[in-house]
Amino acid sequence: DVEFLEAFAIEKGLKQATETGLTQSAIVESAAINAVHLINCAGTELRRFAVRNLIEETTLLPATQSTPANKKKKKYDVFLSFRGEDTRKFTDHLYAALGKTGIIVFKDDKELEKGKAISSELLAAIEESRILVIVFSRNYAFSTWCLDELVKIVECKNTSDHQQMIFPIFYDLEPTTVRKQTASFKEAFLKHEEAFRENIEKVQKWRDSLKEVANISGWELKDRLPFLF
Repeated sequence: DVEFLEAFAIEKGLKQATETGLTQSAIVESAAINAVHLINCAGTELRRFAVRNLIEETTLLPATQSTPANKKKKKYDVFLSFRGEDTRKFTDHLYAALGKTGIIVFKDDKELEKGKAISSELLAAIEESRILVIVFSRNYAFSTWCLDELVKIVECKNTSDHQQMIFPIFYDLEPTTVRKQTASFKEAFLKHEEAFRENIEKVQKWRDSLKEVANISGWELKDRLPFLF
């Protein structure tokens, strides 16, 4: 049908793009923008296909003139940042699908105790991942763990000489909710500002990181039947 043909056309277009002389950042930006319409309008199975396929294509991008030959290869292809209670089924599916294609994914499954600091292992995994995928969901901002991850992701992205790429996924919420911290994100930050009233700089870093990542082209996954994931 039409939806399948759209997915097929985008997949072929991405393969063709990887064979051109475009920089990796240009290819990724173009692919992300072109995929947004498909992911919003297609059925659940095709949305899964589009997200998985686009990440597959970017992990397989050939080295270009803009990528120094002496750069160290990353340990992981993809790092997944997500709030488990909101998106566990979706991220499990995405993790399994990527793994079947040979893509090496770091997915932190630990439910940490409140207030526990982000581990050095996790920080290293972020640094050693080529693609950083953030799955924003309604309760994402309530987790200081997720927010600390996000700050580290932004720091790595801004200091990695374009060697790392960020893909935001907006799971049942609008990008503007993340960007402007409205709705559940507003509620979360009211709690954070009270809990961290003597360290407001930390809270501001969280806000700035959310705004920066929400301004990156990504995917909106909404209007789905929850049981399908």
